[in-house]
Amino acid sequence: MKVLITGGLGYLGQCLARKLSGKAAVHIYDNGQYLRNREASYRRKKDGNVLDYQTLASRMSQYDVVVHLAAIVGEAAYAVDPTYATDVNVGGTINVLRAARTHGIPLFFASTCSVLGRQQGESTSATRAHEGHLPAYASSKRICENELLASGYDKVYIWRFASLFGASPRLRNDLVINRFCEKARGREVLDIHGGGDQIRPFLHVRDAANICAQQILGSTVQLPNIAAIGRTDQNASIQEIASLIAARADVEVRSVDISLDGDERSYFVQFDEQYLPPRKPEDTINAGIDELLTSASFWPDYAWNSNETGLRHNHAIR
Repeated sequence: MKVLITGGLGYLGQCLARKLSGKAAVHIYDNGQYLRNREASYRRKKDGNVLDYQTLASRMSQYDVVVHLAAIVGEAAYAVDPTYATDVNVGGTINVLRAARTHGIPLFFASTCSVLGRQQGESTSATRAHEGHLPAYASSKRICENELLASGYDKVYIWRFASLFGASPRLRNDLVINRFCEKARGREVLDIHGGGDQIRPFLHVRDAANICAQQILGSTVQLPNIAAIGRTDQNASIQEIASLIAARADVEVRSVDISLDGDERSYFVQFDEQYLPPRKPEDTINAGIDELLTSASFWPDYAWNSNETGLRHNHAIR
């Protein structure tokens, strides 16, 4: 099997490429947006840009499956340049869909449980989208989902990911657990915004990659059009996560009265785990936190290890 991964140099992409290694021939299609200065020349190459339909379509003819991870991910990164972010997230997804459909290959699309918005009640199905207001990044993913489902293409599979965390070759510090762990390593106070009662489902990035690899390689298995990628027992509030990390690192947790700018996302998700492989012990929340707190090797040696900072840097040198 030959697999094309857009955004394959990213946080999840690199973990997924490693999981597929030895089981499939993997090609990474990425514009190098978050690479280091010494690799900046790669960033200017057009081979890897999902906005370049002709190059994308010509590359895709050589593959059996396309996994579309490329996106401007996160509300802070999206706000750097909303027009560009919308072009990449929505326009890029439409280009990938067109190319996949032209060549008749399956398309796996990375979405997010953030499309669930703020849910009422104790739990919700991860396959039902929120119909009301969503912040910009989450809204872009909902638009993409709608476009994919409305296309009628029967080889589209949407992954709605829980909030990822944990060590990756391209580590991000703008994810809740990762950010708190970085601050705790620096003996900083863990600031909680919005009260801390917001609930999120969490999933280790390695666990996510393992789940995705299984679904990509298990092509004979009948998958749903929308698959929620997460573990029900890993729903937790922001306060619970902060307290867990603070207890391990012996740092303080502080509630900060700051507006969340309309971002009221909170959702306890009941996942259908029949499509998921067993979780490895090292990929639980507790084990993932311990790994981040104790291993210096996972922390990058360059400044833009958040999507927002990386995007600002990229805009400055374009």
